[in-house]
Amino acid sequence: MRYAASKASIIRPLLMMALVGTFTFEFEVSLPLLAEGTFRGSETTYSWLLAALGAGAVVGGLYAAYSGRTGVKRLAKASLAFGIAMGLVAATPSVATAAAACVLAGAASIIFLTTGNSTVQLASEPDYRGRVTALWSTALVGSTPIGSPIIGALSDTAGARYALLLGAAACICAAVIGSWPARDAASRMSTAR
Repeated sequence: MRYAASKASIIRPLLMMALVGTFTFEFEVSLPLLAEGTFRGSETTYSWLLAALGAGAVVGGLYAAYSGRTGVKRLAKASLAFGIAMGLVAATPSVATAAAACVLAGAASIIFLTTGNSTVQLASEPDYRGRVTALWSTALVGSTPIGSPIIGALSDTAGARYALLLGAAACICAAVIGSWPARDAASRMSTAR
């Protein structure tokens, strides 16, 4: 933890992932509620939204593999794109437009995940890489159980659109975290000398 906290190129992606994981990667909670509650659909409606999300994830994965770019600034851009896509999903007037927006959200989500994962791995020294990757996984998998009841409660009280908007806002906040100019603690100490 001390090592990760001392490197901005590691701690910022971890904070971003924890925020996005808590409030945005809650598709299994928000999408069924959007399909049933907002669009008055059935399990078929939900399956279309989920299929669109998956199709976008495939496209995003192919793009991420092809581009091969990484870094905190790139992660901030992916987070911003993810936030915009989630906002579009929340604002769509019909199932067809929601499915189209889900394609964008799926692509942005995978680009965000792969960029963040590769960023923290490449930024860490070999001796710490496994432990830093474990922190990344914990930020992703460990944060979703915290966000699920929050997203569910917000969906129940205000509607699924607001839960999706909360996810969009979390992505935009994460983009701000990734855009902050920051230097590692080691470089700050060497500058102070």
